[in-house]
Amino acid sequence: MNQLLFFGNNRVGAEVLQRLLQSSWPLAAVVHHDQPTPHMSAPLQECRSKGIRILTHLDLRKDVVRDELLQSPVETGLSCYYGYKIPEWLSSHASKGIFNIHPSLLPFNRGRFTNVWSIVEQTPSGSTLHQITEEFDRGPLVAQIRVPVLPSDTGATLYTRLEDASLRLFEEAWPCVMNGSYGLCPQEPGGTSHTMNDVRQIDHIELDRSYRASDLINILRARTFPPFEGAYFTVEGRKYFLRLEIDREDQETDE
Repeated sequence: MNQLLFFGNNRVGAEVLQRLLQSSWPLAAVVHHDQPTPHMSAPLQECRSKGIRILTHLDLRKDVVRDELLQSPVETGLSCYYGYKIPEWLSSHASKGIFNIHPSLLPFNRGRFTNVWSIVEQTPSGSTLHQITEEFDRGPLVAQIRVPVLPSDTGATLYTRLEDASLRLFEEAWPCVMNGSYGLCPQEPGGTSHTMNDVRQIDHIELDRSYRASDLINILRARTFPPFEGAYFTVEGRKYFLRLEIDREDQETDE
């Protein structure tokens, strides 16, 4: 029987893996980060109890692992919040290819910190299931869910809603991939891409620089994600980190 490879981390990776374990789709192996988030603990333990092979991204660099995976009957693969590039030898071995759930509305916000850039640049936000190619986040689309950016959103709140959308996208679209009732649509031209360095550049709030109010507010709320550090200013060489708290006015008003 053809099997499925799974690549994942974080809450979405853990919950999708748990659902795959409850399904009839056989798993050939599970690949995770060498230091996985705590979310992955329970589903990885269940994989061990079921005898499913568990690998880290570092294992994929080993010739013996490569040879063993290339001998296995892999039909397809799914990547969920997996932070490493999947080797081309592995994606080309899967007969249907390998798919990725990416927390943005591609072609917008390829790369890292998708929740940040939808707020800072006011680009469309959502989650996308797409087939992976050699270039990051540029493969043809299977399905998408749009997630509106709210005036009250911070990086943290939008991230959570993107997680929820990604899980819903898996439930709605992944069965179509497995039963073959899906289509592939090329991404529209253009879009945006970002790296870790792009976030570092906006994090430093220069006290002598002029900002449009909306731009500064968007940076501050986009980089509000406790307990992580975000935007900051410096005084005498010391950083002071900033977080923005947003409260919406009560809709009920006195007459």
